[in-house]
Amino acid sequence: IAGSQNVAKCLGRGPRQMEDPDLLTEVPDVLKRLARVVARAFYTNVDVVVVDALVHHTCVKEEDLIELLYLERRIVSRAVVSLKKDKLVKTMTRSEVTGPDGKTHKYSYHFINYRSFVNVVKYKLDKMREKIENEEKMAKHRQFYQCPRCGSAYGDLDVIHLFDQMDGNLKFCCAVVCHLPICDDGVCVC
Repeated sequence: IAGSQNVAKCLGRGPRQMEDPDLLTEVPDVLKRLARVVARAFYTNVDVVVVDALVHHTCVKEEDLIELLYLERRIVSRAVVSLKKDKLVKTMTRSEVTGPDGKTHKYSYHFINYRSFVNVVKYKLDKMREKIENEEKMAKHRQFYQCPRCGSAYGDLDVIHLFDQMDGNLKFCCAVVCHLPICDDGVCVC
């Protein structure tokens, strides 16, 4: 967890409990900027506000987050659930003794685990790249020319064989029975 000292203070853990060589003591500005950009690009305005608050405060109790954002509990909870579902925000629940009567209450603390955040962003970008590549492949293999009468469709390489050599004009005729000029996406090539 980046910003582990703040998270440790937030969750009431001492420095000995948080000793881990992989934990950063301060969040680099690049990661903060990445979190803000990703939130603005792919999420709702409420989600963006929640991410901004978590970037600024590192670890926030849910009640404090509600007060900080001046939003209703259900709206903030919905945004946190959405961000947790996408593994961008983590939540830890902690029991705390409140008041002189010694009753314990459970409080939820929200924070961004930047390591998993970066991994999620990499994964999503990879999936987007794959989707774009697949769409590109499908576009290359799509049939572009169609006969207006019988509806026969031809790809770019098939159209070369349909060139009408008898007429001498640059038109492509349907190879089925029609022998009509074929159309390019609804526009006839005559």
